[in-house]
Amino acid sequence: DYQSFVTSMRASLAWQKVALEHLRPQLVMTETEVAHEVARKKQALASSNAKEVRLLLILLPEGDAGQATALARATELRNTILAGTQFSELARQFSAHLSAQYGGDLGWLSLANLAPPIQQWLEKAENKTVSPPMRLPEGVALFQLLETRDASAATVNQEAIRNRIGNIKLQTKIRALERS
Repeated sequence: DYQSFVTSMRASLAWQKVALEHLRPQLVMTETEVAHEVARKKQALASSNAKEVRLLLILLPEGDAGQATALARATELRNTILAGTQFSELARQFSAHLSAQYGGDLGWLSLANLAPPIQQWLEKAENKTVSPPMRLPEGVALFQLLETRDASAATVNQEAIRNRIGNIKLQTKIRALERS
């Protein structure tokens, strides 16, 4: 039911905040990792038709409630957004992703690095469009496309890459702790 879902989401968000405050500072990230990722991204952007997208995300884990409940909740949230509620407001309130604290803002992402279902939606999407609910390994997601731009090697941001590596390591650590 809805109240169980809200309770579950609040617990998940509380855990994410604890992890962000206490685990993230403990993660080790080497300059070699950052340099490797910068080189990889520059090589990927060498393609003349490379695009970047700026997305907002609401991630709803399937958890104990199951896929059907998460899909139904994502559909409710989408309808609320289409009726005029700000995507970022709902992301702060309901998303289980680390970006929730930033209103779901994922920043600029290379289109080539996104999962195929997301790429397929983005090929047709216009700015400010909200995706239908999408099943991903992490749960059910809603995206809002803010804007697109042509990518170039000059747009490689080392700090953003550092944050991305840190977030990946943090998510890995959280999953390991949840399994133990």
